[in-house]
Amino acid sequence: MLPALITPLICNLTKNGMKITDAAVSSLKNILKPSEFLRVNVMTSGCAGLTYKFAIDTDRRKDDDVTKKGGIELRVDNKALAYVKGSTIDFVSEPFRQYFVLKDNPQSGGSCSCGESFEIPGLDIVPTPCH
Repeated sequence: MLPALITPLICNLTKNGMKITDAAVSSLKNILKPSEFLRVNVMTSGCAGLTYKFAIDTDRRKDDDVTKKGGIELRVDNKALAYVKGSTIDFVSEPFRQYFVLKDNPQSGGSCSCGESFEIPGLDIVPTPCH
């Protein structure tokens, strides 16, 4: 799970900390049932230390940051929001695969060479190899 957060970082969070593209909204409309939403989480993993996780969820928590667009709901808990605030969720469609991606993360100090994980400057996490 996530390392402990510094209190001032949590105190400076505002609601609606994430953005979602029209492509992501369109794709989610085809995937989600009416009671479901997309949850974004951050886990310790990879050679840069942190990785994004996306999940379809129905558990709405009162401390979630909620972004709504086009009838789609995106939720991030306040701990994960500290690592992704200001980022954009997009949907990428390539000839042989389709996937959601988190991009333009202003909190990130860079990513590993394979792109699987990212780092937060000043956060002391022991990285693990991606592959």
